[in-house]
Amino acid sequence: MIFFSDELRSAPPKLRRPFEYTIAVMRAVLFEIGATGPFIRALIGLLSTMGHIPFNWPAPNGYPDHSAYWMNNLLPRWNAAMAALVSGRQGAPDYETLGARILFPDAGGFDGILNRIADLLYGRALDSAELDLLRDAAAEVEGGEDVQMFAVLALMLMAPPFQSV
Repeated sequence: MIFFSDELRSAPPKLRRPFEYTIAVMRAVLFEIGATGPFIRALIGLLSTMGHIPFNWPAPNGYPDHSAYWMNNLLPRWNAAMAALVSGRQGAPDYETLGARILFPDAGGFDGILNRIADLLYGRALDSAELDLLRDAAAEVEGGEDVQMFAVLALMLMAPPFQSV
C-alpha cells in the first residue's frame, strides 16, 4: 500500500509555496480579516515580494512545485509570519480563541504549552532538542510570559517543520 511504503515515509519534506505558506500562517493564528482593501493590498505586497502572486506565472505550466525554486525567499516568509501576528487595519489573529486552545489548566507548564502549540502547528510534539531551543529562545526575550509566548509562536511559524508539507 502506498501510504505505508518506505519511499513515502523517507521522502524529503517539500517547502510550501509562498501562497500556501501565507494561508497556512493565517489559518494557524486564526487570522480575522479586517478592512478588505488594506488586507488585499498587504497580501498582494507579501506575495509579490515572495514572487508568487496567484495566476501571474507567464508559462502555461504554473508556478514551480519544487522546493529549490522557493528556497531563496525565506526572509519574506518570516516577515509574512510576523505581519500575521500583529494587529492592524488589515486584520488580527484571534488570540483569545488561540489562547483557549493552548492554555488549559492542565497544559503542563511551559513545555506543555510549547507542545500544544507544536501539536496545532506541526501535528506532533516537539523533540527534546526543539524544546531546549525554544526554551532558550524564550529566555532571551525581555518582557512577560505573554511576550515570550508571542516570540515562541513567531519562531515556530518560521521554523522548518511549518515551512514544509
